[in-house]
Amino acid sequence: KHNLGFVYEAQKRIPQAIKWYEEAEQIYSKHLPYSHTDNATILNNLGSCYALLGDFDTAEKYLVEALAICRSILPQLPVDTATSINSLATLYKVQNRLAESQTLFVEALQIVETALNADHPVRILVMNNYNSFMKKVKLLKLTRKATSKQSEGLSGIVDDFFAG
Repeated sequence: KHNLGFVYEAQKRIPQAIKWYEEAEQIYSKHLPYSHTDNATILNNLGSCYALLGDFDTAEKYLVEALAICRSILPQLPVDTATSINSLATLYKVQNRLAESQTLFVEALQIVETALNADHPVRILVMNNYNSFMKKVKLLKLTRKATSKQSEGLSGIVDDFFAG
């Protein structure tokens, strides 16, 4: 069921992916210990799917739960932990929760730089997502600066208009 969810997600058939992931999650929760990596993986996948649908509250619930599992077993699973942190950081980036996003990206970077080779796909993914985050931050700063300058310019024009 988990694999079917993955196939549907890869095909961008997100509602179907969620259906299969939720069925797999019910099975896993009955038969595996809570801290099992498969539970974290399925919760992370559910969170990512809900984020793609724009249901950020549900996405966050699943991603936070997946991350809690991963953090409880971090030394054994740096890849899963970095993946979960990256997913939640990306969700926060999309929501413009930039301070929270940055904190998580930095944590994920520390894990991948310590535990994974430079060419590991998860390390590359985390680094690419962090770079995308930094571009967004720079763009927002430039936009705010430009908006501030426009406001100052308009203020001067309005003052000149009423003075004259």
